[in-house]
Amino acid sequence: MVARSFDANPARNALAIALYFCGSGFGMAVSGALVPSLLERFGAGAWIWAWWTLGLTSAIALPYALWASRRATDAAFHVADTAPLPWPMMLPSLVAYFLFASGYIVYVTFLVAWMRERGAEAGTISLVWIVLGLAVIASPFPWRPVLAAYDGGGPLSLAILATAFGALLPVVARGVAALIVSAVMFGFAFFIAPSAAMGFTRKNLPPPAWGPGIALYTTVFAVGQTLGPIGAGWIADVSHSLTVGMISAGVILTAGSLCAAGQAPLGSAPRRQAR
Repeated sequence: MVARSFDANPARNALAIALYFCGSGFGMAVSGALVPSLLERFGAGAWIWAWWTLGLTSAIALPYALWASRRATDAAFHVADTAPLPWPMMLPSLVAYFLFASGYIVYVTFLVAWMRERGAEAGTISLVWIVLGLAVIASPFPWRPVLAAYDGGGPLSLAILATAFGALLPVVARGVAALIVSAVMFGFAFFIAPSAAMGFTRKNLPPPAWGPGIALYTTVFAVGQTLGPIGAGWIADVSHSLTVGMISAGVILTAGSLCAAGQAPLGSAPRRQAR
């Protein structure tokens, strides 16, 4: 629906897709402000209240989501017959997106446990998570020109690479400052990768194929996001260290960035990606 909202304006379309994903940053900031202090004060038994609080906070967004969906054009819901997706030509970005999903989710899943393993207090955990969420909220604006200007895998590659640096930074540099910088770097990039994948679909496939194309990327993403924590958890169990799992995530993300860099605009591999 978002992709069809600004058909004639690539810049606004890129911003709209990025804003759609960065809404999660607001949720992250809210959860970071509420959950760690709640658990520190009342113990693990307070989780039920944390879930209720997060659920009710999320429910506040429902009227706005309904309003936005009703404003979407009918074309956004139109499903037409189209030629099969040229997925072999999309393979570099599909592999990159799978690796991104496998790697980024490790950082998000294990960051708090990794910080606690190193003695971080609730205030520090809350601060890092809030900064992470705020960085996600701010991320569409500096990335907007990149998302709008390139048709190939460049934006996806850069977003994954920045995510990799953010994931690896707290492993190689200790202290609260390193965690804050890591949260900023990671937050500024990790929700841009889905925006870049959606933008690539919109720019390289005909409108009737946008739905199937986005569905393909989303399916690949879901598989990677499921397998990532399982693999990292296994690595952490075998090595008895969450640090090794975090490093593996950074390595996977770096590999994903390299794969995305090889994605040319569909049907025009020899030409430059910039318009």
